Order: sequence, then structure tokens, then C-alpha cells
Amino acid sequence: MEFIGEHLLPGKLGHFFVVLSFASSLVAFIAYFKAAKAKDPAEADSWRKMGRKAFILDVIGVYACFATIIYIIGTHKFEYNFAWEHSGRTMPFKYLLACIWEAQEGSFLLWNLWVCILGLILMRTAKKWESPVMTVMSFAQF
Repeated sequence: MEFIGEHLLPGKLGHFFVVLSFASSLVAFIAYFKAAKAKDPAEADSWRKMGRKAFILDVIGVYACFATIIYIIGTHKFEYNFAWEHSGRTMPFKYLLACIWEAQEGSFLLWNLWVCILGLILMRTAKKWESPVMTVMSFAQF
């Protein structure tokens, strides 16, 4: 049921980014697992490249989801239960930002943000350990 004046686009975009993140983390997990198990270095490199691309897509999805929630909270879209329960019009922006991780969903999203940062760092620094370690990181994201 839709009501006049509802802003449903942020919710639909947020849903898209969650699904994108979920699917790309699964692809990254499979690709890194195959890279870790591959005997041929060329095959392992091919799987690793696919895993990197999928993990970066996962990072984009997680950060876009976070940006969508910031938009919903910051513009007081109270048609969304999360904004209605955890924020108010009288709150300064610093508290609006903090109320995102007040709930369990927001804490989980914050945890995902930090896993994304750690994963990007590991992709740059782990060298020969990249495939097995990123297999675990991608599974944690999944």
C-alpha cells in the first residue's frame, strides 16, 4: 500500500544495495576459495582477480547502503521504521549519525563497514596470503 507523499526510492535503493552486497560477497567467497585451492598459478591469479572485483563491488554495496541510511535519517523520512524509532527532528546531526548504530541493524552495518576497510587493506598487503585470508573475510561479509 502506498500513501501520497511517501518517499519509497531510498528504501528501494537500499534494498538493491543490500542484495548487491550479499550476492557479490558470495561471489568473492567462491572466487577466493577457488584461488586458494588452485594448483596452477595462472588459474589462481584469474580467480583472485575475480574475487577482488567482487569484493570491491561488495564494498560499494555496503557503503551505498550506509549512505542510504544516512540520507533516510538525515532527511527525517519517518515512513521508514528505522528512522521513526531511532531519530527525531530535534537531534543535532552528530546524534543522528550515532543513532544509525544504536539498533542491532546499524551495529551490524557498522561492523560490515570495518570489515570492508580491513578487507581492502588485506587485498593490498597480504600478498601470498590474500586468497585464504580473503576467503574468510568474504565469508564473514556473506
